[in-house]
Amino acid sequence: KQLTFAKVEWVNDIMHQLWPYYDRIFCQMLRENIEPLFEYYKPASVKYMGFKTLSLGSSPLEIVGIRPERKDDHVVLDVDVVWGGSALVQLAIHAFGAKMSPKMTDVVFQGKMKIILKPLVDTPPFFGAISVTFMKPPTFYFDLDFGKGIPMAGAVKKLMIPFIKGLLEDMMVWPNRYVMPWLEESITGPLDDLYLRPSHCLHIKVISARNLPDTDIIGKSDPFVTMYTRQTRIVKTSVIKNNLNPVWNEEFDLLVEEMYAQPLHIEVYDLDFMIMGAEQKELLGRHKLWLNDLEPGVEKTMWVPLGLEDFSEDSCGSGRGELQLSLSCNPIREMHTDVTGSEFGALIVRVVEAKDLLSKDWFGQADAYVSMKVVDKHEHKKKGERKHLQKKSSTVIKNNANPVWNETIEFVSIPRDSILEIQVKDKDFGRNNVLGHVNVKVSEISQKSEEAVFPLLGAQQGTLELELQWIRFR
Repeated sequence: KQLTFAKVEWVNDIMHQLWPYYDRIFCQMLRENIEPLFEYYKPASVKYMGFKTLSLGSSPLEIVGIRPERKDDHVVLDVDVVWGGSALVQLAIHAFGAKMSPKMTDVVFQGKMKIILKPLVDTPPFFGAISVTFMKPPTFYFDLDFGKGIPMAGAVKKLMIPFIKGLLEDMMVWPNRYVMPWLEESITGPLDDLYLRPSHCLHIKVISARNLPDTDIIGKSDPFVTMYTRQTRIVKTSVIKNNLNPVWNEEFDLLVEEMYAQPLHIEVYDLDFMIMGAEQKELLGRHKLWLNDLEPGVEKTMWVPLGLEDFSEDSCGSGRGELQLSLSCNPIREMHTDVTGSEFGALIVRVVEAKDLLSKDWFGQADAYVSMKVVDKHEHKKKGERKHLQKKSSTVIKNNANPVWNETIEFVSIPRDSILEIQVKDKDFGRNNVLGHVNVKVSEISQKSEEAVFPLLGAQQGTLELELQWIRFR
């Protein structure tokens, strides 16, 4: 039975009592999930970024309303939440040759959370796992206080605030979700349907733009286009100099998890200049294109209007020119055909778990994480430092010889004949120790998702379990 929203003061009373515990859990989750993303997706001008201090403070999250709905095998809770606590968050940022420790201030957070309890079982707590997400971007405001006398603080602040907001939004908003198993799979059965899985490949051709606004005092705008289905998956065109009606004819591929509930975010910028590798750019216009407007497997060419409204709105408006695109969204299951002629595609790696890791620490177990590089087959044969095509890492599981990650990592637009180099590392101060490694030829990975357990090379013991899938683009 579906209930209307109602205030639930008793839940807030419990939240207040348990907030010190929840604060530790939330902060540990944020640190373990966000810091690796900081490291990988930070702007080019930022050498290091992490949390120096992290606490959500003494004021708990407040639940304003809750609506439960019972389904066949699960329960859905729509929860309105508000938080404006005195968070004690201090970042550590090394950028532009300086070390900075800005404090996050004036934090306001408000949104509609969707919690799924699935599957329902007879064993307490009577559900197997919790899946948490937001159906729309929450309202999230904050400022960064760098203190006095910090050179380049203004430039770093301008760079960091949209970067942090975008990264957190990507982690929290549907189709992204955070899954927390509560019972063993021997009780619940497989939980695969709760985790995020690519379902389609979106092929995009950026053709041209017309009537873009001129924001330069001398000459015309130097436009380029960025696009993403998730903030951690951004593609970018080349820059067309001094042109308000640019022509690109450039093609890209992006993975899509939920075609009928996921938009393509499009932004057109004017590149002003570069400072130490960082783009100084001005937004010309943006558009949010819902993929459910496309017919699966059918190419569609269109002009889309550009405006300056936020992506949180249903429409970004118009009046800032137009962008011409050609798009097709192809179901991955229909792409599982002959791959011999395929040159590029996506590699999906689910890092499941490691077992029997041998720690090199004097005290305790390893603080383990998995580092992966995709390298060209010719580079792979070289000794020493080698160029890599893409590099990504899992989160860190602290003090555990048998860490379980269940994290999915994607490598998009890589050659079929490349090599996946994997290292299991122990995160320490200074140099991180390698606990073992695995090399996998991408050409030997099936288009059907398959699990495999690899013995760790270069180690006396230990195994790594992965689920691997190759997706052919074209």
